[in-house]
Amino acid sequence: MTYNNLLKVEVNDPAWLKAAILEEGKDVKEDSSSGKDNKQIVAYLNSTSLKGETKITDEIPWCSAFVNWCIHTTGIKGTNSAWAKNWNNWGESITKPKRGCIVVFERRYKKKGEKEWTFGGHVGFYMGKEGEDILVLGGNQNDEINITKYKSNKDFITNSKHRFLGYRTFKENTTTSSHYSRDSGRNPKIIT
Repeated sequence: MTYNNLLKVEVNDPAWLKAAILEEGKDVKEDSSSGKDNKQIVAYLNSTSLKGETKITDEIPWCSAFVNWCIHTTGIKGTNSAWAKNWNNWGESITKPKRGCIVVFERRYKKKGEKEWTFGGHVGFYMGKEGEDILVLGGNQNDEINITKYKSNKDFITNSKHRFLGYRTFKENTTTSSHYSRDSGRNPKIIT
């Protein structure tokens, strides 16, 4: 199912969500068949502490890097981390989500040939709900930027790969130098 109706910028959308929606429109995705890394995904990863620490390829999980990149384009300091669960400590926790707030999940998966679960995380932007499910605009969702539906359960249920950890939003004292025009705040000029 597609959620194109949710990809229209709304007046009250935070600037970082506007950046994410613009990026979704660029059809950014991994392409393992070409043997080349997607330059935009590499740019997202370079917006984190991974830069200079490891060889950056688009095969590195990049959901947190995408969120950091979008947040950074608005002049706000993100987590600077490629580790998705670090977003659960960013800004401030909220119980009632607003369009564009950060949504954090823990994820589990089994590596090939292993019986034990490996745990990681996932992060993206809250776009709304469909029933009890959370609609998330994020990077590295099926190797691309899109809106994907996630269960809102706080515990892992049978065969569930994700469990909801929390919603986060901007806290005023986390600003850094401005990277967008704040004159109107509605249509920021994003500088990359």
